Amino acid sequence: MEFELCGVPVRLGFPFAAVLCILLVAFDLSIVGDLLAAIALHEGGHLLCAAAFGIRPRRISLTARGVGVAMDLDLAARGERFLIALAGPAVNLAACLAGAAGWRISGAGCWLEFSAVNGCAALLNLLPVPGLDGGDLLRLMLARLPAARTEKICLAVGGIALFPAAGVYFFLLLRGIAERRSLLAFAYLAVLLACDPESDSGPGG
Repeated sequence: MEFELCGVPVRLGFPFAAVLCILLVAFDLSIVGDLLAAIALHEGGHLLCAAAFGIRPRRISLTARGVGVAMDLDLAARGERFLIALAGPAVNLAACLAGAAGWRISGAGCWLEFSAVNGCAALLNLLPVPGLDGGDLLRLMLARLPAARTEKICLAVGGIALFPAAGVYFFLLLRGIAERRSLLAFAYLAVLLACDPESDSGPGG
């Protein structure tokens, strides 16, 4: 299914709808809503920052990998690309802080949940793993090195970063802080990170 949003082609694939249905079965509607809001805020951060540098998206794809934004980032300077990649997690972090403030003021648990989901989205996307914003940031910092060496370093750093992240997750799981049903999301994430990101996509995440 394809349609246009502000003149930009948007492609909605069946796998995205299938993943959304699985999330609705496995998690509460409020958590799924917070997750979709976090994704929208994240991608909106990338798009707004890119637009500030005169870069418009060529296509937006909603697939099993999530939201993929195809942009001509080669038209941007390295510093601009760095800011574009950082914008998504930065917006999630801002939403996390706003949600925490809303919880402290109102005491409503929905604000705390919103804060937690956005905080996790920001931290996850900052991991220096290929396909995530952190991986894009690392690649930009190593741009002066030969491409083959940069790729090897990114893969090595990404692999090293995943081990402590997985360790923290399983510690929280054993302590009962993370729910067992979150293993479904963890397995899904592991599969996505094992796949090559789309070559024409914008910043990771």
